Amino acid sequence: MVLAEALINELNREVDVTKKHFSRIDSKHMNYKPHEKSMTMGQLAGHSVETIAWANEIVNLDIFELDMETYKPVIATSQADLLEMINNNMKIAEGALNGKSDEDLLKPWKMIAGGKTVMKNIPKSSVFRSFIISHLIHHRGQLTVYMRVCNIPLPKTYGPTADEPEMDFVD
Repeated sequence: MVLAEALINELNREVDVTKKHFSRIDSKHMNYKPHEKSMTMGQLAGHSVETIAWANEIVNLDIFELDMETYKPVIATSQADLLEMINNNMKIAEGALNGKSDEDLLKPWKMIAGGKTVMKNIPKSSVFRSFIISHLIHHRGQLTVYMRVCNIPLPKTYGPTADEPEMDFVD
């Protein structure tokens, strides 16, 4: 269960940082988008959070078929929505990983969307890492650009920001 514990710990760290970002966004910013081709802040933040719940499909299925006709993206409308969703989805992810052996997480996984193969023969642990953890980090990075343009102070992420320039130290 080394892989499962490592993935849970890493996701917990990233979720904690993401919550700091979400705690600074209020409802008036949810419809903001920097470009006509961009998602709104509510769409971007909602998508960031919804991917965490995909842990069930990654960990518990060998083949996941995403029905693009019935898929409804999550759109956040408030800070409370975001924080509730991220807490609930973190419980889903932890529940999916709890008790999984390294052997379980090294099994190959396949994703089909719209009848076409998107991914195949990738270990579930690698899919979890990229599809959930890296995906969350990627969209949080985009979100920081939105936040900066909206003059929302950026919290420390992996180090100080212009808004929080002090370094954190541990004993």
